[in-house]
Amino acid sequence: MDQELRRYIEAYRAESQPVDFALRQVEHWLAEFTQFIEDEYITSWDEVTTSVVKRWQSQLIRAGHDRSAVSHHLAALYHFFEHLVREGKLDGNPMEHTNLPSRPRLIFESLSPEDVARLLSAPDTTTPLGLRDRALLELMYCGGPRVSEVIALNVGDVDLENLRVAVWRQTLRRYLLLDEATASTLEAYLQDGRPHLVSGRGSPALFLNYRGGRISKIAVNQIISRYAKEANLTHRVTPQMLAHTITAHLVDNAAGWRRLRELLPSLNGRIGVNSSSSDAAPPMSEDEQSR
Repeated sequence: MDQELRRYIEAYRAESQPVDFALRQVEHWLAEFTQFIEDEYITSWDEVTTSVVKRWQSQLIRAGHDRSAVSHHLAALYHFFEHLVREGKLDGNPMEHTNLPSRPRLIFESLSPEDVARLLSAPDTTTPLGLRDRALLELMYCGGPRVSEVIALNVGDVDLENLRVAVWRQTLRRYLLLDEATASTLEAYLQDGRPHLVSGRGSPALFLNYRGGRISKIAVNQIISRYAKEANLTHRVTPQMLAHTITAHLVDNAAGWRRLRELLPSLNGRIGVNSSSSDAAPPMSEDEQSR
């Protein structure tokens, strides 16, 4: 089964010439499905039925994926099955003639690449809190997590070597894939920002407030609202909207994601806390103290 998967990825790379991040996403989604059916003791692709795919759909939802993300997973699986049919490995596509998606469905409102670029460029990354906020915003966009998942993240959940972050929902774990730019921002925050926010015995939390404790759900909402205002975005930006945006940007060979990465370097200054920064958090307004 792994051999057919590798052959498909090579064919997909040659035919579609996807950007690396989009290719990694497809490969990750299909590898997760392969692990799922192996756990169900399925040993060949012709044993995969429509009911198996629907059980996979249910597990994706239980693991915390929103409906747009689930449709991306299933669309990738649909095209993989089509490849197996062309290769003679399957007699028919088990997702054919069902209500399961063959293309990604963009269900939620999302931001344009230009709006995301302005939003991500808004934090002052020469301060510990600004660097934290930039890392948080980038992770919200690139990984598409829920706010509850963001505030629950610990430092140990970040795997920069493999460009991913682990999130848990009850007993189900899933990985958020990172592009290289987001991984670099998280690394900068961990090295140059977070140490300035740690206090007392320390906390395992990835994102800390100015007192050194775990950031709150209210704080995440305030951070996004504040920077949306600073970026002069004309419509209300919610955490859900930011998290849903990556699914919209990954369609059409990740056209939106590529556009963002073209725009962002020209809008963003050097990442890293000034050497003059002290271990104490900088003076904050009343609004910032509520974080």
